[in-house]
Amino acid sequence: MTDKVGITIKGIRTMDGEHECVEESGEGDYYRKNGKHYILWRRDGDMVKRIRIDDHSMTVTETNGGNAMDFQEGRKTTVAYGGPEGKLVLVLWTHRFCLRCREEVLEAEVEYALYHGENHISDNKITVTVFLREA
Repeated sequence: MTDKVGITIKGIRTMDGEHECVEESGEGDYYRKNGKHYILWRRDGDMVKRIRIDDHSMTVTETNGGNAMDFQEGRKTTVAYGGPEGKLVLVLWTHRFCLRCREEVLEAEVEYALYHGENHISDNKITVTVFLREA
């Protein structure tokens, strides 16, 4: 069974001492299977992200390009972005992952550093909030 939900994704990127904030929101579908939370996020009716969250990690997959960002506390993972000049491989080093489940609200918070090779690019924080929509 899926539920209609509202989704807000807030991000803060710190690069060279400068902070950049981004916030996106939209609607989607939510279901739970085998102890994992699944969110299919939609913008203007089109699915743009699949988000899988469990007690220890979060994976965000872009549906237009298939890039998956895996966040697991204490682990480094890679993500490859394709562009006109070829693929760019980045490393995500997740420092902190926190999942909070309250009545009708699910909130996942991730703090991670982004690297290209050995070069540190930025420090980042993402908060994904999922709330049930009232009928």
